Amino acid sequence: MKQYAEDIDQKSPSNKGSLVYAGIKAIVKSSLGTTESVRSSWSGSDRQADVVHYVSEERSLALQLCGWRKKGSDTDIGPFLNSLEQEGEWERAAAISLFNLDIRRAIQILNKGASTGKGDLNLNVVAMALSGYTDEKNSLWREMCSSLRNQLSNPYLAVMFAFLTSDPGSYDTVLFECAMAVRDRVAFACLFLNDAQVRC
Repeated sequence: MKQYAEDIDQKSPSNKGSLVYAGIKAIVKSSLGTTESVRSSWSGSDRQADVVHYVSEERSLALQLCGWRKKGSDTDIGPFLNSLEQEGEWERAAAISLFNLDIRRAIQILNKGASTGKGDLNLNVVAMALSGYTDEKNSLWREMCSSLRNQLSNPYLAVMFAFLTSDPGSYDTVLFECAMAVRDRVAFACLFLNDAQVRC
């Protein structure tokens, strides 16, 4: 695996983009059987619900190729989120923060985006809705967010609610959101799909 990463680094920049997405599936498939299932709690939330995600050396490499992680063992997504905020990609930054189980940071990013000169009112509405997150299946929150999701025009705002209202392991609404960048859908799949789902 290390050799593969070094080979990718040596390729010319013009070929690198096409190799990245073509090779990610092969990289992740090579980890089948070595992937660990990890239960993590939400960061920045009073809720203690556990979310299952998957880790392996190959999945970490795939996250690097998608731009979500830096080289090495550093899993801090902060620098990547900061760069998205500087580019004004508030919705994408908030969604990626949420996918990395940091709901408080997602809310902060949305509030910051709403307070900019050309801020979108939807950002405040989504931030407020996220702050009331509950994982209870039959809650009013889940019902209202499922309804709100269909009214949002920004795909990243919509997939945030799709993620939160999906049953564990059933993330088709996120994965098949065509308006979301392929690299973000691939990275999401690397985090939340088990080996059997990746194999498909």
